Amino acid sequence: MFNKELLLSFLMFHPGISIAVFILMAFLSRIYKVKIFYSFTDFLNYWILRPFFSFILAFSIIVALRKLGFTPLVQMYSFPFLFQVLFLFITFDLFASLLHKALHSVRIYDFHKKHHSISVLSWENSAKESIVFELSNCIFLGFLVFFFAISQPAILTALFLWKTSLALTHFNKPIKLGFLENIITSPYYHEEHHHEATQNKDIAISLRIWNRLFN
Repeated sequence: MFNKELLLSFLMFHPGISIAVFILMAFLSRIYKVKIFYSFTDFLNYWILRPFFSFILAFSIIVALRKLGFTPLVQMYSFPFLFQVLFLFITFDLFASLLHKALHSVRIYDFHKKHHSISVLSWENSAKESIVFELSNCIFLGFLVFFFAISQPAILTALFLWKTSLALTHFNKPIKLGFLENIITSPYYHEEHHHEATQNKDIAISLRIWNRLFN
């Protein structure tokens, strides 16, 4: 059942998602013999506190919509689990990619240039985004989750996969993914985006189809 208590539980779990992704990427780093250079302060700020408070904002939007008398457009929690996960992942990634494209425009690039100031591409720094990017994503997520009444397990799964994908695109080694290169953004492909001459050629966060449609 879609309710406030379920969403509050989800929001409390979100820092857990960040920690799980961090542990997974640290494990991959050991496999690929990549050194991790990350301070505890950055870990606490970018992987724990900012995600938590950003999603408090998303939760506040959901509560406000309920109190204003709005109701979900679709009760998606009764749909197949995989369908919910794919719907949330694809829709959220589309919004984040379009937002990424907007942040590369001249007028508001200042909100994004901190992310591109990173001298060496590394998954630890994938979370070092502007607060504008993070809050905008969470506001959109709040509306999306409310109006489509997506189940908690589907929310947790989709966000874990999306955050893992985001970290993988910034992996310390430019790994190629074979035939998957045509579907998802790989570290090799995304590394080109962080070069000044090609920054505006790759707006996709996870799914490369957005480059073909909107670039």
